[in-house]
Amino acid sequence: ICKECIESAPYAVFVMDRLGYYSDVNVMAEHLSGYSRDELLQMSIADLVPKKDLVKVRKHFSQLEKDGITKSTQMQYRPKNGELRYWSVTPVKLSHEQFLAFAYDITEQKKERETLLLKKFALDRLNEAIFLIDQNSMFHYVNDGACRALGYTREELLKLGVVDIDPNCS
Repeated sequence: ICKECIESAPYAVFVMDRLGYYSDVNVMAEHLSGYSRDELLQMSIADLVPKKDLVKVRKHFSQLEKDGITKSTQMQYRPKNGELRYWSVTPVKLSHEQFLAFAYDITEQKKERETLLLKKFALDRLNEAIFLIDQNSMFHYVNDGACRALGYTREELLKLGVVDIDPNCS
């Protein structure tokens, strides 16, 4: 493996054996995990992933061994500071005995998505009609209250614009 390629990768890179023990890592892996290279080289993926996600890891490893490829996955990990975080991991089979995983932290994106979903849930259930209208006067979002007030389904309203509901509006 090209050592310079691993070291300069924009993602954390973990090279591991069939049992998940690390044989090489890059600077980003140190940064993401909070562990030094020397510490990581004494560890396995089981040391970073919570026990509840180990089944998922084993499933991915099995798929990777069998097919040589598997999809990226999201799972929790625990860096040295003990805080539970999330990462996206894309594994690659290098050989029968060696695997490589690219990882990056997605904790903030997951938090933002959860916050947006919670806000959407709250807005959807308000009795008052709420409309988000784009620069072309088309409905971009409508809540349940808007649907009830106008007598349309959400899908119908999102295909319409303000002038379709009120022809006098310009």
